[in-house]
Amino acid sequence: MNQKNKLYEFLEKIKFYITNNKKCSTVILLAILVPLIGKLLLVNSAERSFEAGIVAFFHNYSPSFIMALSKLLAIVFSTKSCIVILFILAVISYFIKRDWRITLIQLATCLLPMIYIFAVKFIVHRPRPFIGVKIKVPPDPSFPSGHTAAAVAICSMALMIIYIANKSFLRLGLIVSIIIVAVVAISRLVVAAHFPSDVLTSAIMYPILVLSILNLSKSNSFIYNKILRKLK
Repeated sequence: MNQKNKLYEFLEKIKFYITNNKKCSTVILLAILVPLIGKLLLVNSAERSFEAGIVAFFHNYSPSFIMALSKLLAIVFSTKSCIVILFILAVISYFIKRDWRITLIQLATCLLPMIYIFAVKFIVHRPRPFIGVKIKVPPDPSFPSGHTAAAVAICSMALMIIYIANKSFLRLGLIVSIIIVAVVAISRLVVAAHFPSDVLTSAIMYPILVLSILNLSKSNSFIYNKILRKLK
């Protein structure tokens, strides 16, 4: 009975935080708008033609070494590789701080937004770009980009490790992370696997969700007092 009361209290705190926090309400509104925007993109043929033209430009005019690098990045930042890399980073994080609870929060923070990304993918079900030539592309829907989301997830985990290891490198880590996400996003256009709006949505929405989950963790007294305060 006591456990049920604690669970109820925890859910009530989350409800209070969501309904009384403007930032959280804004994030929820954005999360609702994203699939609606995705659905609008499906019926806008002019916009689709415009984006397909951008994809064709990147695919047709990229040098061979850029194409080769883009194909390599497609493997490195695939969903399976992302999970493997995140768990490797989790092991590193644990050996730095020696607290499995901190590591668990880091993993959850980086992985939970991925559920949202894939949910939107299959809600919207946007076809992959077609630029007039036969190209092998992943079978799952295009919007938003899973590879770009994976890049943000990995960089977010790395930044949280830098935060607990040496905060003085955080700014450098942030700059490198932005570059990595941008490169991965462009690489998805080079291999003609995504529209620009696919990669932009993941590059913008994923960090917002990560920060929101971190703020939600801080708002919970147990998580903050018992775990997150140790990072101060």
